[in-house]
Amino acid sequence: IEQQIKQVEADIDAEKNLAGRLVKEMDREQRARYDELKGNTERIGSELQKRQAYLDDLNARLEGMEAELRQNPVKQKAVALYDQIHALEQKRDKLKAEAEQQQTLSPEAQREKLLEAVKAD
Repeated sequence: IEQQIKQVEADIDAEKNLAGRLVKEMDREQRARYDELKGNTERIGSELQKRQAYLDDLNARLEGMEAELRQNPVKQKAVALYDQIHALEQKRDKLKAEAEQQQTLSPEAQREKLLEAVKAD
């Protein structure tokens, strides 16, 4: 296995040397573009590492909060109630919007809408 590791390391070094020679052989425009792309790649890689670390931190916090929630039935009930409140608020808003729409309709349009609703049922 050590021999295989040494061979892989030698292959990596050979590829790095080849890449270095190819870069040296580039004309000025190609080299400028290469350097620009390499810089972009390094910046993006750095940003990716930062965001991954942030995501890992958020996931760890979420796990901790979920574990705490699983152990506390009062908090479980609170979450269920908050979900229920949210659903009811959405339903209220929808009903308010429908009521406002009904108020803007003429009596004939309201009658037609009611007839359509009755026919649909």
